[in-house]
Amino acid sequence: MILSKKPQNCVLVTGAGGFIGSALCKTLNVDGHSVRKVFRELNGDRGLNNIAIGNIDSYTDWSGALNGVDTVVHCAARVHQMRECVTDPLSEYIKVNVEATIKLAEQTIEAGVETFIYISSIKAAHDDSDPYGESKIRSEEALVKIFSGSAVKLIIIRPPLVYGGGVRGNFLSLMKLVSLGFPLPFKAVANKRSMVYIENLVDLLRYCIICAHVPSGVYEVADGAGISTRALINLLAEEFDRYAQNDNRSRFTHAKMVSKLRRGVFLGMKLPPTFYFPLPILGCVMKLLGKEGQFLRLTESLEVDPFYERRVPGWSPPFLMREGISRTAISFFANLSNTQ
Repeated sequence: MILSKKPQNCVLVTGAGGFIGSALCKTLNVDGHSVRKVFRELNGDRGLNNIAIGNIDSYTDWSGALNGVDTVVHCAARVHQMRECVTDPLSEYIKVNVEATIKLAEQTIEAGVETFIYISSIKAAHDDSDPYGESKIRSEEALVKIFSGSAVKLIIIRPPLVYGGGVRGNFLSLMKLVSLGFPLPFKAVANKRSMVYIENLVDLLRYCIICAHVPSGVYEVADGAGISTRALINLLAEEFDRYAQNDNRSRFTHAKMVSKLRRGVFLGMKLPPTFYFPLPILGCVMKLLGKEGQFLRLTESLEVDPFYERRVPGWSPPFLMREGISRTAISFFANLSNTQ
């Protein structure tokens, strides 16, 4: 199929300092696009195309940032909070994820922007039981209503857990646990969770920006089939050992010592990455420790649409999940070793 490609254009990326936004900006710069980056505040680089807009809500004025823009990629959002510190989380999610998005969408139409790409979440399709998921559902509904009948193309992307070099949150916490070298109590976990490697997600966004044939719609994205927490831990442990054995520096780096521990060099027995522990008991322990949310995310299933009705036509991920996990683990372990 011959793709209809747009020439280099001006792309506004909100949340440019975040995990997704920063990775996307790097790729778009390499492609030769004019990239206008929106940050909450400027901490260093004060280039002409870098804009500080502060905390976003229904009063945010985006008009100056939108002047001359062809495509908007809205990454800015209030994401899951590991430790919620507000009394009414839903109102905070609504203020940032819904009200600020509505204001941006309305001013996008006024500015004559061609395409609006919204980074939503798989939770908008599978889980409205928490404030974050509910805010994403409401924002999607509002965008469809606002852009209906307008000349602006609306593309909504619903990624699951996004991972890659520099990832934070639960994925980083899991890698830190694996890096200790001791078995983790997740052998009984047979869940299925979809994930997407950051470079795959960025490639999809790039594709939606440059390929004019991609129609308006709501799309889900993932590396492939879901993976269990147990299998993910096994893969991370394998990559950890591979990295340690290929590290030609000191014999006493953290990676080498943990790899030897896991392979039984010290104890005379090989340590598996996981061991069996009754999940109901583990759940009670995690709840007592105030980590019920983390436990649920490690044990419950959450997959994208397996029948591909919501996949972007003509696009496929350039990296397999194993490649993405390998690259992520190597990045983490290399940084860990460099701090020793």
